[in-house]
Amino acid sequence: MSTASLKEVEVQLANLQALVAKAQDNRASELESQCVHAARIAQQLRNITKPPGEIAHEITMMPYITTATRLAIDLGIFKSLSAACPKHQTSQDLADYALANTDAKAVSPDFIARTMRLLTLYGLAIESDYGTHVANSTTHAFAAPDEAMQSLVVHFFEFYNPALEHSVSYFAEQGYVFPTEDSVGPFQSFWQVDIPTYEFWLRQPPVVLERLNKFMKAVHSVAWYEWIDVGEMFKKRIEEVGGGHDKERLLLVDLVKGRIALEERPPVIKDALAAAAGLGYSEKTGMAGVDYVAHNFLELQPTETQGSLYYYLSYVLHNWNDETSIRLLKQVAKAVRPGYSRLLINERVLQPTGNDLQKSGLDFHMAFSHGSKERTLAEYGELVKAAGMEVIKYHRSPDDGQDLVECALS
Repeated sequence: MSTASLKEVEVQLANLQALVAKAQDNRASELESQCVHAARIAQQLRNITKPPGEIAHEITMMPYITTATRLAIDLGIFKSLSAACPKHQTSQDLADYALANTDAKAVSPDFIARTMRLLTLYGLAIESDYGTHVANSTTHAFAAPDEAMQSLVVHFFEFYNPALEHSVSYFAEQGYVFPTEDSVGPFQSFWQVDIPTYEFWLRQPPVVLERLNKFMKAVHSVAWYEWIDVGEMFKKRIEEVGGGHDKERLLLVDLVKGRIALEERPPVIKDALAAAAGLGYSEKTGMAGVDYVAHNFLELQPTETQGSLYYYLSYVLHNWNDETSIRLLKQVAKAVRPGYSRLLINERVLQPTGNDLQKSGLDFHMAFSHGSKERTLAEYGELVKAAGMEVIKYHRSPDDGQDLVECALS
């Protein structure tokens, strides 16, 4: 290791120690943010200290990690460990649980023990001895009743992993250029369809759509309203032009102290009302404080939502290419009141360098399957400028997660 690398290790270790000291006595969102920063410093240390050959070997082994996680989900390993915690479980215990609670026809303790080696290596459980394990916070997250983490892994394993393998030959034949149309790309090529990916999901069995909705709740980091001092920001009606999810909507209702209008296509409105019923609200009227407005947000805003104080796009624009995003933004621009209305864009904004795996991976994923992209602040600025608006403030997340871009008419 070079002298420069050793100095970098010393700097990063000092940063890590400072974060650990700062983490004490902080509120939950601040602590989570600091944990994220600590994990990134640890990743940088890993990149500096690991030999290239070991990094190459680790990359080669990643498909086995994904497969082991999927197998553990199918065998109920996370649920078994979580339910037994703080008691440690042997591989025999986990095998017995799988046979009693899943469709597994045969499960050997040896199979469990060797699978768990990979899972504990990546922090999905704790290995107290060979063939003996106990749950940690990640285990509990994978065993949670909402099944968000499990759904994320299963969904990508079934639909994206085989298409990713196919993408190597796809790009070799088509050229190494990401698609910019939502109905043409390696995902569509593998599944032999010529429709947008989201339309592809709508044609799948209900269990797939249910899993999709569950995992969408798993991909968000610390919410922007947990670290922004909203103060007087929300006092009047906000128009949620697509995106978001039910728990976020509940918190926004509380912040706004008024009403939220959720604008979405009729099938999405139907799903949102059903989800509200699952939270104890009426399936007919939905959440208190939320108006459910069936609307195609690529068309002119409904009369009742024009001139609102805030228009809110939560993880919407990253689904669309530039052309469609500008069409959407122009419709919002027609509805806003000059000198009064604001557009709030909630996205993971890419930085020029140093983006983490979630941002970099999600950008690749959106291009691969949707012909779209994650964007830098400058790119969002170009989009809103083309729609007659401008960025007036950028609220950057402390953990590089959910950012907020505030816009107004030019």
